[in-house]
Formats: sequence, structure tokens, C-alpha cells
Amino acid sequence: MAIQSISPRRAEVFHFRLPALILVPLFALVLQAYLPLYFNFATILNLPLLVVIYFALSSRSPAAGLLAGALMGVAQDSLSRDPIGLFGVSDTVIGFVTPFVSVRVDTESPGIRLLTIFILYCLHS
Repeated sequence: MAIQSISPRRAEVFHFRLPALILVPLFALVLQAYLPLYFNFATILNLPLLVVIYFALSSRSPAAGLLAGALMGVAQDSLSRDPIGLFGVSDTVIGFVTPFVSVRVDTESPGIRLLTIFILYCLHS
């Protein structure tokens, strides 16, 4: 008699194409740099952080989240007047922590995903 193990519901892992991995963060960086010049309310948005959180939640890989956070943070630092490394460190930590949260908690639900993003956004600030 064969023993079959029934695993809990497996979370879906997304793989993105290379143009999406390059163009989406680049677009977020451009919007982050130019939107506050025209709209004052855009200063509260942190679009590169949202891109890091989305890619890290979708890929569920700490290494990919770490790399995405580090690259986006350093790119964001180069466009801002803040010291280099300020966003780099915080985005790297967020990119590393996010996959662990997504593995432990079912982030497929929109409410849980919104709560996760809110908590990580508060941790970032």
C-alpha cells in the first residue's frame, strides 16, 4: 500500500520576464522622481518600495527579494537628495523579510496582502 502525503495548499510562485523586471522598476523610479514636482500629494507615495514588496511577495524567494530591494534602494538613493544607502538598506531589509511573511501567512487574500503592505510600509518609514 502506497502512502500518499497530502501537503497543504501550495502557494503559487510567479516568474517574471526580463523586460518586466527591468521596465517596471524603472518606470516606478521615474514616477517617483517626477510626480512630486507636479503633485504635492505624491510625496507620500513610495512606488519603488511597492514594486519591491510586490516582486518579493510574488516570487517568495528571500534571495530575489534581497537583490530587488538592494538594487531599487540604491537606484532610489541615486535619484534623491538623501545620503546614499538610506533607502538601500531599508529596501533590502524589506525585500528580505517579505518572502518570509508570504511563506508563513497566506498572502493570496487581498485583505491580508493590504495589511502586509501597510505593515511593511510602516516598518520602512
